[in-house]
Amino acid sequence: MKFHFIGLIVFMNWLNLKALYSGTYDKLQKKTSLNMSWVAVGTLGYTVGQMILTFAYSESVVMMVLVIAISLLSVIISYFTLFIHRYFFIRKNIEAVKQVHPTFGLSKKERESGEWRVRKRTANR
Repeated sequence: MKFHFIGLIVFMNWLNLKALYSGTYDKLQKKTSLNMSWVAVGTLGYTVGQMILTFAYSESVVMMVLVIAISLLSVIISYFTLFIHRYFFIRKNIEAVKQVHPTFGLSKKERESGEWRVRKRTANR
């Protein structure tokens, strides 16, 4: 049982990397390839199906907690993976990010006071 779980984690990470580098996540963010509501329906259906199977075959509260914990863990890992990749992209391409968002990396005081506009104008001269 433990080896199946480890194998599932390795497989999901491999699948995640394959989707990341094939451009699937980019298409999903731009909403050009798949309606995200269908993904949510599929995830919810899978979780509810697992809960029904657990009730039908084991009637164990521990198994229910495990199914819910594994489902939450997979969602949390997916969420954190997205932000880890964004973090590495920003660190690698900081100048490109600053061209798109000129206030990136400035303190709140500098953003609110507009000092960045003055710096930008004087830097262009």
